[in-house]
Order: sequence, then structure tokens, then C-alpha cells
Amino acid sequence: MVVSFVGAVQAQADEADEPDPATAQEKEIEVEFPPYPNADSLLAFDAGAASGNRFMIDQTSISIGQDGVIRYVLVIRSPSGVDNVRFEGMRCETLERRLYATGRDDRTWSRSRNDKWVKITSSTLSLPHMALARLYLCDNRIPIRSAREGIEAIHRGGPRPILLDN
Repeated sequence: MVVSFVGAVQAQADEADEPDPATAQEKEIEVEFPPYPNADSLLAFDAGAASGNRFMIDQTSISIGQDGVIRYVLVIRSPSGVDNVRFEGMRCETLERRLYATGRDDRTWSRSRNDKWVKITSSTLSLPHMALARLYLCDNRIPIRSAREGIEAIHRGGPRPILLDN
């Protein structure tokens, strides 16, 4: 009887030591802004035909944090040539994105005043994020393991092929 009581107490203690997934998700590492992107490090990717904008990611900025968040610099170039530069994060598991900072004309960062996590949807405003999540940076809601893996997926135009054993 004593053994089962000790076992039950130990099981409760073990459960208490396990982090709550909802709480763990809120524990994000402190983020340093990357260097401002150079034109030669921008890698264009296809986000669909619904927009006349051109979408590029700074391949030198792609990182995967210990918190599982993929961080990158996204450049959205309008048809008139105006660039919107954004330092963002993405959670593959929950299909969410976060804006950390926007780029200024003097090639410095301005911290975002609205840095809350938001769902990535199929709306026109989320087209580049949906493409990044579905085709390049997340594999079935699992983050890429390295920046190189994401860069290779963009070069290929999509996720790595699934190889089947014969």
C-alpha cells in the first residue's frame, strides 16, 4: 500500500515538473536584430500570383532559435520598386508569425509596437507567410533544422521530395 502511495505521489510530482505546452510556447528567447539585408543576400521566392509584389528573404538572416522559432528578414518589393523590410518570426507548430521590427530608409531597425503572435491565414496580406510556412520553412508544421535546409527549399521551389522505399 505504501509503495502505491509513493508511486502515485511520484507520478504527480513528475506531471508537475512537465511544462505546460501553452506556457512553454510563451517563453521566447530574447531576440537581437540582425544586420540590415544587402541586395546580394536576398533570395526571391514564389508566394503565388495573387500579388504584384516581389517577395524575398535575406538568406543570411534565417535562424532557428532554441525556442523553435524561425527568424528571418522578409523584403516585400512593390511593382514601383519600394521595399518593405521586416524582421519576423514564425512558429511552424501553430502557424503563427510575429513582427519584431521594420526597416527604415537609413538601413536601421524600428522595433514593432505590435509584436503579438498572429495566425497565418490564406488572406492576401499573409501570402508570403503562408508560402514560407507551407513550402519553405515548415515541413508539416515542423520547423526546418537549419537555415541551409530552408535556402535549399527556396532554390528548389518547394519542400524536399518524399522518398519512398521500394
